[in-house]
Amino acid sequence: MASASQAEIATRAEAYYDFVMGHYFAQEYQVSSHAEDVNKAIDFLKKAFTLDPNSQQIGDELAEIYYQSQRIRDAVTEANSILAKDPNNLPARRLLARIYVRTLGDLSNATGQRDTLAHAAEQYREILRLDPTDTDAALWLARLYRLQNEQVKAEAVLRDLLAREPANENGVEQLTQLLLDEGKSQEAVSRLQGILQRAPTPRLWELLGDAYNQIHDLPKAEQAYRQAAEAQPDDTKHHKELAQMLLTEEKFPEALEQYQRLVQMDADDPDNYLRLAQIYRQMKQLDKAEQNVLLAKQRAPNSLEVTYYEASIYEDEGRPDESIRVLSDAVTAVKTESEFTPSRRRTLAILYQQLGQLYRETSNYTAAVNTFEEMLRLGTEEDRRARAKLKELGVAVTATR
Repeated sequence: MASASQAEIATRAEAYYDFVMGHYFAQEYQVSSHAEDVNKAIDFLKKAFTLDPNSQQIGDELAEIYYQSQRIRDAVTEANSILAKDPNNLPARRLLARIYVRTLGDLSNATGQRDTLAHAAEQYREILRLDPTDTDAALWLARLYRLQNEQVKAEAVLRDLLAREPANENGVEQLTQLLLDEGKSQEAVSRLQGILQRAPTPRLWELLGDAYNQIHDLPKAEQAYRQAAEAQPDDTKHHKELAQMLLTEEKFPEALEQYQRLVQMDADDPDNYLRLAQIYRQMKQLDKAEQNVLLAKQRAPNSLEVTYYEASIYEDEGRPDESIRVLSDAVTAVKTESEFTPSRRRTLAILYQQLGQLYRETSNYTAAVNTFEEMLRLGTEEDRRARAKLKELGVAVTATR
């Protein structure tokens, strides 16, 4: 028994040495692009993977160096030749699965993505056939099924995994997200509550908040997000979700406190200042609202939402000329963009509608008409909305004469 243990230690040590050497030559290849370096990296990593075929880290590193050196086809051919002789060769299937997954994000055509998804899913199915306890394979297969819109199969894989490992956080997260996507929020809540009693984590509290939010139980969503923030106080994401929930509940003083904390945690995020401006505006503290919207504008000068709030705050302050200037400058900036995209069209429509309404409220009917006429040229939907505004404006003009 002792000799077997020593043999295992020796094998792990050799695998670790081969992995380190493979990693070293892979880094050298990134600098030099020399074939000699990549050949050594692949040789060492293949040795390491042979010694430790269950290592995700080694498999990922080997798949990555095949990808970086543009030898994916060689790797796939080599793995398939092994599987042709030995269909139950688990290391070859694991490597092939990782290679397919690694190439997914770089395929530009839909057909190539579909084929690669199918190949990757096939390998992970085979891996689970050969090793039903492979957690990583189950998680990947569920992800791939979801990408293929095969939600029932994904759910079955995840339920099987959680029957074996009920506290597996990644499995719980995937199944919860799947249930939320399917509108099964109550089941997601029940499952999360059971697991949180045994093994609470910030991520699971966050998911519980999402589930409660989906069924519009805002107080319980707030409580769950607060638990996540308290469990992981340095994570800005948890504080953001709590702050947004408090804002949705119109608990402005508490939301204000959270966003002030977020500014201290991340002074470069324009959204924090924008939400502070929104809260101060609701609390009728317009001077502080203006200060914060300008801080947001410094960090996101081309944001439509920032422009909207800046113009709205000036309007609330009784400064319509400033509001008109902000909107007119934004329109000019968008119109100077070289490419006319759907996003640009929608942005212009929002700006024209707000600007035209402001001209109307300040009795500048000629400018309002011109603005809405610009809006109707943008497209069918914008034409319909602009004509409705022009019809309203016609009534307003008649009433002033």
